[in-house]
Amino acid sequence: MENKINLLELTQEFMETELDGNANNVQTKNDFLIYYLSLQISQYVNMEDIKQLKDIFVQYCYICTKYSILPSAKMYCILIGLDFTTYNNWRMGVNVSSDYTLFANTIHNTCMSLLENRMNNSDKTLVNLIYRNCTYSENRKDRYTSE
Repeated sequence: MENKINLLELTQEFMETELDGNANNVQTKNDFLIYYLSLQISQYVNMEDIKQLKDIFVQYCYICTKYSILPSAKMYCILIGLDFTTYNNWRMGVNVSSDYTLFANTIHNTCMSLLENRMNNSDKTLVNLIYRNCTYSENRKDRYTSE
């Protein structure tokens, strides 16, 4: 029987139990939220189920955008219990199916797009976002491939 992971319900539970129902604190407690969610879902995440991993990523991005948090590949990996080296291997197509490589690159591109969108729509110069954008750009998959 498949266990449907519902990060939205778990986030609501987190707000009620850990933040006294105050959604305004989610943004400043986002690391705590990710670890909380990770503990709740760790026994149900199946790394062999790409459909489930994609569903979790969509929910993760929804929660992040709802609470003005920038999603990142590293925090997604923490959420699902995936070693970041394994994620990078997926991006480079090392010993995985093309489905995983495509998915890992979708994660990267989605996070980069949301970061760029935040930068483009801000009236402030946010040095940390500029640095993060450069880091994403430097870690493009095509740097690791030769023609």
